[in-house]
Amino acid sequence: YIDASMRASFDLQAPGLPTTLLIDSEGRELGRLVGPAEWDTPEMIAFLKNHLTSN
Repeated sequence: YIDASMRASFDLQAPGLPTTLLIDSEGRELGRLVGPAEWDTPEMIAFLKNHLTSN
């Protein structure tokens, strides 16, 4: 997705890149991470599995 107007960044209050938002099926924000992420750490994997299975 390319947001040439930068409107999404403003609307989502994302102060910089990268910003990751975890959104549930109802459109609610479950989590936010501003900055780079280590997606393959045991903690991150457990966090994502927990949120993916509970929603």
